[in-house]
Amino acid sequence: MILSDGTTAVTLDDDMIELQPYWQPVDQAISYTLTGAMLVDESVKQAGRPMTFQSQPDAGWVPRTAVEQLHKWASQPGIRLKLTRHGQDYPVTFNRQDGQAVEARPVLELAVLPRPNDAMLLTVRLISV
Repeated sequence: MILSDGTTAVTLDDDMIELQPYWQPVDQAISYTLTGAMLVDESVKQAGRPMTFQSQPDAGWVPRTAVEQLHKWASQPGIRLKLTRHGQDYPVTFNRQDGQAVEARPVLELAVLPRPNDAMLLTVRLISV
């Protein structure tokens, strides 16, 4: 799995799990008329699929350098990225509405200075645009 801004690419472990693999693209609004009749309006969403990926305690770890790049991108409002997963490309941005866009912590908490290749547990929240 690769995230790219067109210049820089970050490779994420394919063993990260997708927390919302099933997305319902149909939205619905229900309202009532003055006579009490129900009106149901449904349409297909054109974008907005949440795509949250998470490392597991035993799989899907990423190096600290990848987490640092994701944090840099997440600090840029309006950034658009390309997510390549299983040979398919998705235009995405960070999903800040459902929590912190990028969350990470070391696999092993050590009392030493962080190193670039330290293994990190990552949660990254994206949304299709």
